[in-house]
Amino acid sequence: MEPNMFPYDTPEGIEHWTLWSRLEMNHDDVKAYVESWIDTNAPHVQAWNYDDNPERSINIFHVHVYLQVASSSTKNSVLQGRPVESLTH
Repeated sequence: MEPNMFPYDTPEGIEHWTLWSRLEMNHDDVKAYVESWIDTNAPHVQAWNYDDNPERSINIFHVHVYLQVASSSTKNSVLQGRPVESLTH
C-alpha cells in the first residue's frame, strides 16, 4: 500500500491510498491484507473502506483504500511523519 499519487478530494481525516497486487484479490483477500497492514503500520486508523473499479486505467490489480484518522494533522496522519519506505508490506 502507498499513498495515492493523485488523491481524491476527501473529507478532513480521510486519506486516499492504493493497494497494488501482482495477483487478483477478492473482497476477503483485500480485507485481510488491509487489516493486517493497519495492525502493523497504522493502528491509529479508526476506520477504512475501499473501492474496486473494474475499468482500470492500468492493467495491474489495485484498489483505492480510504483510511480514516482523527484529523488531517501530521501527528494524526497515517504516516505520522514516517517515510512510506519504512512501512511493512
